[in-house]
Amino acid sequence: MTLTPTSPHRTVPPLQSGDRLSQPEFHRRYDLEPMLKHVELIEGVVFMASPTRFTLHGEQQGHILGWFAGFAARHPETRYAGPVTVILDDRNELEPDAILLLKSEFGGQTRI
Repeated sequence: MTLTPTSPHRTVPPLQSGDRLSQPEFHRRYDLEPMLKHVELIEGVVFMASPTRFTLHGEQQGHILGWFAGFAARHPETRYAGPVTVILDDRNELEPDAILLLKSEFGGQTRI
């Protein structure tokens, strides 16, 4: 049986913008909704991003990723990625459009 957000058998409420949740509860509800994208927990509050458009968002994100790719090609001590989940602490879990980080062997403190 597949549970949908409106299923009568669902016992956990679906994620909604503005929900105030702990990180474990955020993860539990997020895992129940595999179709959700771009959901963030900021200071314990759930934020759900609106769909993005090519000209207002996607193209700029492409430019940033291109810049990061060029930078990382010249700086092997760095890594970059597109939208990924970034856990800052137990109240903040973001999904930035792009990240650039310093590899741990060069002093970076990011854990993957």
